[in-house]
Amino acid sequence: MKISQLLLLSLLLLTMACARSNYQDGNNDNRNPANANQDSTCALQLTQTNLCVDLIWDHRPTETDYGSFTLEFYDPSDRTRFIDPSQTLEVQLWMPSMGHGSSPVKIDRVDVGQYRVSNVFFTMHGTWDIQIRLKNGNVVVDQVAQSYNF
Repeated sequence: MKISQLLLLSLLLLTMACARSNYQDGNNDNRNPANANQDSTCALQLTQTNLCVDLIWDHRPTETDYGSFTLEFYDPSDRTRFIDPSQTLEVQLWMPSMGHGSSPVKIDRVDVGQYRVSNVFFTMHGTWDIQIRLKNGNVVVDQVAQSYNF
């Protein structure tokens, strides 16, 4: 291998090593609401019920392993005050490009305004919507979705 080819290959590898990983969510860097800016906007906002939602991955799913995340509901004017929604929480994994979802998830209340969503499994690679809904019976009262590239 010529020195010029070796130099070019070294530069290419160095450039790739500095790239930001594609599984990091830029808007999920600050996970401690007590240290958060009180005036910041919601990562996800439920406009009808005036609640903000943070989605925090506990364990990202793989091709063979289920994942889990925590949803934190809070007052948009005070990120330190978690609030339980007064409606029933529903989470659905949906792949818009294919028109199908994945298997149902399990939702457990961990604390006031904090819910662990487990059994998260994506059936194929691509862009998925994590749909968060608040329902009163069968009626959707409010909803928001976050895209996730698997």
